[in-house]
Amino acid sequence: MVDTMPGIIITGRGGAGKTTIASNLGVYFTREEGLDTVVIDGDLFLPKLAFHFGIYNPAVNLHSILKDPRANPFSAVYRDPKTGVYVVPGSSNIYESRPEKPGQGSF
Repeated sequence: MVDTMPGIIITGRGGAGKTTIASNLGVYFTREEGLDTVVIDGDLFLPKLAFHFGIYNPAVNLHSILKDPRANPFSAVYRDPKTGVYVVPGSSNIYESRPEKPGQGSF
């Protein structure tokens, strides 16, 4: 049974601090509260969450998982060795998430 509520940070405005707040909360919950924490970058225009954790050019990201319904979703989860936070990087290529063939996937 899950006894904690997941936190979600959303705003429609760029430069509001979503990425910084999300990464800092991830570190706080992991280090201070002892919780396994996953931060997911859903920014379609300027995904920078992975950079906060030293992850550059990840081989698999959120959108590549959405593109291939057979893909293992855990392959997009990276663990930052310094903080212990689990990170799912985003991608600015929104077309990456579209299935390659009509009728494939759930889009």
